Amino acid sequence: MPATRWSSIATGELEVSMLAETAVTGVAMTTLTPGLDVEPVSLALNYFRPTRPQAGNLLARARVVDARRLFVFVETEIEDPAFRASSGG
Repeated sequence: MPATRWSSIATGELEVSMLAETAVTGVAMTTLTPGLDVEPVSLALNYFRPTRPQAGNLLARARVVDARRLFVFVETEIEDPAFRASSGG
């Protein structure tokens, strides 16, 4: 996701929940059988440092921690353009 002001909130930080949700949903879909869909039930973000507008892109890395028949637990880390972790959940 571009680290530009288009997703800034009132404090000047970037809103990254939409990026986190996209990463969570995308990686969770890899565990499903064809024809099924996934819907995030809970999304918790832990911010390690403020994500500010800057040149470059934010990068979300997601991995499946546990996949069961009725749920998939996913962990995501979002990095700024300098490859520093800015949030995770």
